Amino acid sequence: MAIESWIDRIADRWAQVETHEGGTLRAYRILEIDEFPESIEAPCVLTYPTGMNLTYSVGGPDVEHWTGRSDFYLFPNVSKQNIPALVLYFRRIRNIAISSITLSSTVDYFMIDSQDAGAPSIQGPVSLTYGGDDPMHGLVVNWKVKENISNETGVSVAA
Repeated sequence: MAIESWIDRIADRWAQVETHEGGTLRAYRILEIDEFPESIEAPCVLTYPTGMNLTYSVGGPDVEHWTGRSDFYLFPNVSKQNIPALVLYFRRIRNIAISSITLSSTVDYFMIDSQDAGAPSIQGPVSLTYGGDDPMHGLVVNWKVKENISNETGVSVAA
């Protein structure tokens, strides 16, 4: 399968994270429905790839190793009063991430992991800005996806 089949499954996972306001996060999708906005309101999350490494050989397996991040804009400002509620998101995000590591059988695995990013798996609290919006308190989640593309139509390695 290709990135088109799984990237928005990550957003679907994050849409299940309970907010400090009692609802769930607004999680923007990128491909299934192009929802990336010009401006945002907290709480919401934006997910996107940051890179891809490919390993392949004649006879396979042919594997893509994707890295990406999800920016969690959780509070409309950077007040220190946000920090106690923000800390609760670490567990919420972790639990949602590990509840479906194959993203509904679309990939070999999805993990919040940052070995490739050289940063914590979940970074925060951080000050995030988007477009011309004011700084917001949030978290950055670094993730990776392993996807076997050996049986994908149109993919063949020749000697």
